[in-house]
Amino acid sequence: VVQTDASHAGNRDDRLSTAGYAIYLEGPRTNVLISWGSKKLSTVALSSCESELFGVQHGSKHAIYAKLMIDALRGDISSVLPRFGSYDVSEQTKGIKEVLQVDAQAAIKAIRNANSTKLRHVRRTLGISLGWLHRKWCNRPDEARMEHRVGTELSADAMTKNLSKGPLAHLKGLLGIGGGTDV
Repeated sequence: VVQTDASHAGNRDDRLSTAGYAIYLEGPRTNVLISWGSKKLSTVALSSCESELFGVQHGSKHAIYAKLMIDALRGDISSVLPRFGSYDVSEQTKGIKEVLQVDAQAAIKAIRNANSTKLRHVRRTLGISLGWLHRKWCNRPDEARMEHRVGTELSADAMTKNLSKGPLAHLKGLLGIGGGTDV
């Protein structure tokens, strides 16, 4: 499970957004955080949708590394050995199922409608490839899917904003850090 979130223009000094992700390995009796991080955009995003798309792309890149590692540990060598360094998401047909959880329905819609002209500038301005995101999350229905989640349910929220004690404790609990009560 890949959870992503972003804070649009969260930095008051430079108006740059911050995007974060959390990647979990989930099973019937398992929920383990295996990777997390955040990144500040180098360019001002024009909308919260653009910020969220940057977060989705950042988290998706790290999900590829996590999936390759997990598949290698499971013994599924076919996804671990891409053709001499090129990784094409359409070739991945085996391994664990991937779920992307985002709190922005506009970002989900933009990924599903990757050929729309309304956001064609994000490739040039922010380096976001909607086509790549569409291939990763929409073209493989048996292997990957996107779903909308409320922002308070996403642990990636902890990587993007300043939080008070209550919300921070809640998100620490979701991340499995410090029992969720220590601050």
